[in-house]
Amino acid sequence: MNNNLIVADRVSKKFCRNLRKSLWYGIQDSYFDLCGRTAKEALRKDEFWANEEVSFSVQRGQCVGLIGHNGAGKTTLLKLLNGLIKPDKGKVQISGRVGAMIALGAGFNPILTGRENVFVNASILGLSQKETRKLFDSIVEFAEMSEFIDSPVRTYSSGMMVRLGFAVATSLKPDILLIDEVLAVGDARFKAKSLVRISELLSRSAVVLVSHSMATVAQICDEVLFMEKGRLVSRGAPTSQIERYLCVAEDSVGTADVYGDEILGVELIDYSRDVHQGGELRFSVSLRSSEVNGLDSAIIGIVDQAGSQAAQTHVDIQENLRSEQRLSFVVNHLCLSTGRYSVNLNLYSNGGKKLCAKSINLFSFNATTRKHLYATYCPVGRVASE
Repeated sequence: MNNNLIVADRVSKKFCRNLRKSLWYGIQDSYFDLCGRTAKEALRKDEFWANEEVSFSVQRGQCVGLIGHNGAGKTTLLKLLNGLIKPDKGKVQISGRVGAMIALGAGFNPILTGRENVFVNASILGLSQKETRKLFDSIVEFAEMSEFIDSPVRTYSSGMMVRLGFAVATSLKPDILLIDEVLAVGDARFKAKSLVRISELLSRSAVVLVSHSMATVAQICDEVLFMEKGRLVSRGAPTSQIERYLCVAEDSVGTADVYGDEILGVELIDYSRDVHQGGELRFSVSLRSSEVNGLDSAIIGIVDQAGSQAAQTHVDIQENLRSEQRLSFVVNHLCLSTGRYSVNLNLYSNGGKKLCAKSINLFSFNATTRKHLYATYCPVGRVASE
């Protein structure tokens, strides 16, 4: 058997930010393909590289993790490996049958029942109806879907679709398994069950996993590829690459991505870098916008190094704000396990119904303790304008 099941050789993929130009460029590229000519490799107006010069290989029995912040090109790379899109430069060589979970509900016809979708997916992967019938009971049992297997997929919850999709993808014994962040939708028990199934598959398969859960990556991956802005910047042991990923998040302090139409920017002013057990977390942000006067509440989320939310608290903003204003936040009685955490900040208006801004990885801090460790969170938050 060939050990290198996946080989990506200088793979690049570009997209266009402008819809009209994207359609026109697509027509041009299709014309070049029909004429047997090579399309232009250079970027045209409004184009950007989603993946650029990415090279790596995955062997049988190896689980490789793809990590990086949003927009790094991880999902695009999985789609290239699965053949859903073709590269503009370079080539992808795949050996064997591929099972993939790249998007929630992908490959399922919402009108068909779960049973019918299982047989359709199996036939696409080359299995006969006889072979699928032999596997069908084990698929339904693993997905815990016996009660709903004959219901239309459009009636399924996101968790049900994940369970059935994962059961199909892994029960058909693929040579290559590609998994995006979709497992984050499942509950804790099914996640644990899925990780055991992945470990069992590694005796004969190659697995590529995209995840923002560093705990999952550290648990099952043999090697980790760290991506930034479409490029593969480093690869190596999970511990070293996860540390690099977290350092990049920390280096972005004060320049966190802000999503929303109302807030033009959130600038970090100051914060306490080390917080003792039961102590206070203090930080201030400066808002830059002409529409901040309607802000009335905020949600502060605290995320651990594994990417899981360790705590969350809600605070009210009771004073009217000017067009440029500083907000000071204090979260009291922090009871967190020793470690490093990052802070997310959501700002709301209209009685907490309208999200005006969402700031990711605003800053990081260390939770320290002298005697005891606690896994609970006791929030008492307040906010005041200065």
